[in-house]
Amino acid sequence: MTHLQQPTTAKTWRRVWWRRTLQRTLTSLHIACYRATSGLIGHRLGPLPNLLLTTTGRRSGKPRTTPLTYIATDGLLALIASNFGSRTPPQWYRNLLAHPQATVQLKRRRWSVHARPATSSEHERIWSAALVIWPAWASYADRAQRDIPIVVLDPARETPHPPPHVQTSNPKPHTDTNRAIAE
Repeated sequence: MTHLQQPTTAKTWRRVWWRRTLQRTLTSLHIACYRATSGLIGHRLGPLPNLLLTTTGRRSGKPRTTPLTYIATDGLLALIASNFGSRTPPQWYRNLLAHPQATVQLKRRRWSVHARPATSSEHERIWSAALVIWPAWASYADRAQRDIPIVVLDPARETPHPPPHVQTSNPKPHTDTNRAIAE
């Protein structure tokens, strides 16, 4: 091997490092622009509509925000976990498996959601709608050699507020209870 040739692993590592750094920088810029402009910049990239999904990290417990392309069809809001055709699912999908509660920002509107896998009939409808928007998902599925999961984001049920505490006028503590606690 001459001094101009480098081992394949070193070359691959440099390429991956450079791509990851660029991807993280562009993703951070996308999120910042989306939030600062309420989706005016960053909601649509070409033909693809985007939202911001904030999940809870499955190991760290920290909030993780990712811009993702969404599919809105038949009253459903769905995400395709293709990871650009990688053989492993994306991290946001793994986070949702561990913690299905998340937050979505779609343009100016933010709300809590509960993530669930699409049923088989929903999967077919969403997948066909997704291929109309972005036909490359078909090649991603071939390249991934795995079933591409589709996640449906249902609005989270609001927990009812507990009724206000009703106090009686100047309640007197029970002396026997206070003695029992003191003992």
